[in-house]
Amino acid sequence: MTFSVLLALLLWVLNALPWLTSYLSACAQNGGQPEADLRRWLPWRMTEEERAEWKLAEKPKASRQADSS
Repeated sequence: MTFSVLLALLLWVLNALPWLTSYLSACAQNGGQPEADLRRWLPWRMTEEERAEWKLAEKPKASRQADSS
C-alpha cells in the first residue's frame, strides 16, 4: 500500500520525502493515528496551493554545449 501512495505522488509530480515526513509527523501529533480528514494528504483531493507546496523541483536542463563535448 505504501508503494501505491508513493507512486501516486510520483505521478502527480510531488516530492515524496517531505510529504511522507510531514504526514508521519501529523500522525505522531495525533497520538500515532492518521488524521480523520485525509483530504490534505491525497494528491487528487489537494488544492492547487497544497500541490504546489509538495511539487518536485525541476531538474536543470544541461546546455547543448555540455552535450556536444
